[in-house]
Amino acid sequence: MSLGSSYLLGEWIFAYGGKWGIGELGPFAAIITALVILSQGEFLGTQLQTQTLLDITRQWNSETVVAQRKAWAKATSDEDATEDVLLFLEDAASFWRMGVLQDEPLWHHSLGWYTTKYYLFGRKVILRLRTRHSDETLYENLELLALFYIRRESKRRKKSAMAVILESFRERTAFIEQESR
Repeated sequence: MSLGSSYLLGEWIFAYGGKWGIGELGPFAAIITALVILSQGEFLGTQLQTQTLLDITRQWNSETVVAQRKAWAKATSDEDATEDVLLFLEDAASFWRMGVLQDEPLWHHSLGWYTTKYYLFGRKVILRLRTRHSDETLYENLELLALFYIRRESKRRKKSAMAVILESFRERTAFIEQESR
């Protein structure tokens, strides 16, 4: 058998008579194109998530939001002070809910941790605001992200969700002190 008419085992490309036929290249080219498109799509998704997390981090550490966090730490039951921070976290959590941010990167980012702390320590204010505005969905994204984080953390630590929540409340004073700086 000559090289030109041999069938190359283990390869996706067939050679016949030294010429590439359209019928042989079509499926191969389609597979390669699909793989390139999929890998580019995955890369762009990762890049979008990374950029979104960087933007959120930059805003979270901005003078404006840091001042709002300090105001909350001085008056944790004040609805206005709490709402400023909750609105920011609700917006950030909406990126997760829309699928812009995936579970895993968010799990490793401090946003989930902060969302959980503010949700737990601001829960009474959230309930009052929901009642005042007659809107049970107010801060729903923040709540869902916090509950996701609690479930994930309880699984990681091999503790109940309630144990994770109680641990957070034991750390409440230290957290508020940290936010007031």
